[in-house]
Amino acid sequence: MVTPLPHVLRALLARHAEACARRLEGDTTASRRALDDAGYTLCVTTGTRSVEEALARADVLLAAARGRHSEGPSPTLTSPAAGEGRPAGCPGAGRP
Repeated sequence: MVTPLPHVLRALLARHAEACARRLEGDTTASRRALDDAGYTLCVTTGTRSVEEALARADVLLAAARGRHSEGPSPTLTSPAAGEGRPAGCPGAGRP
C-alpha cells in the first residue's frame, strides 16, 4: 500500500471534520453527500473499509510521520467525541 503524505491526510481529515459539522447543522442532501464523499475518500486513501477504521488508520499514520520527522506533537484531529445525534460517519456516531 502506498502511504499518503501527512499533509494529504491532514487535508482529508479537515474536509471530513467540516463535512461532519455541516451535517450536524442540517440534514440536507448536499450535507449527506459531502460527508459520504469525504468518508469514502478517507477510506480509499487509508486502505480501509469504514470511516472509523480510516480515522484510526490516519491517526496511526500521522503519529508515525511525526516520529520520523520529529515535528513535535500536534493535536489529534480524529479523536471521537462522545455524544448522541451524530450522523453516521462522524466520530462518536451512535455513542451515548
